[in-house]
Amino acid sequence: MGALAVACLVSLTNSSLVLEVPVHAAAAQGQEGSIVATGPLENDVEYVAFLDAVTGDLRAAALNVQTNRFQAFYHRNIGNDFGQPRPKNPRFLMVAGQASFQRQANRTLAQSALYVVELSSGKCVAYALPTSQGRLAAARQEFHRELLPLDETGFRNVQVRGKAAAPRVN
Repeated sequence: MGALAVACLVSLTNSSLVLEVPVHAAAAQGQEGSIVATGPLENDVEYVAFLDAVTGDLRAAALNVQTNRFQAFYHRNIGNDFGQPRPKNPRFLMVAGQASFQRQANRTLAQSALYVVELSSGKCVAYALPTSQGRLAAARQEFHRELLPLDETGFRNVQVRGKAAAPRVN
């Protein structure tokens, strides 16, 4: 009976090693004109992003994992990123998605993108966070950067009474 118990214990221990799967999660939540989302910045560091739909201010911050203090700060007013004229009463959705951007000589980007959708226009803009790739934990001083718009796309292409409507599917 003792051998059976040892065999079961060894089997459970080995099976838990086989079943280990790394999980990457981002979260988003919105309420009354404000949206919060999280995403990976670099290595084991996440950022938290906040969008104020009233002012159009998109801000993000990341903790230094050695000092346990916010150290990296990002900002952009996205009001003009959704075309002119600006939507009268913009309604936004925001989510972070994982991305492995190509390294460029003059900049390194976070390991994710922020996607912001303005619902009345159906327009989506993707933003990146510039980073120092691996040097955040080693740095001792704050750094401030602007969020970079990467690209945009539309999810609606038909105008109805001055507002974009979903395309018709036959």
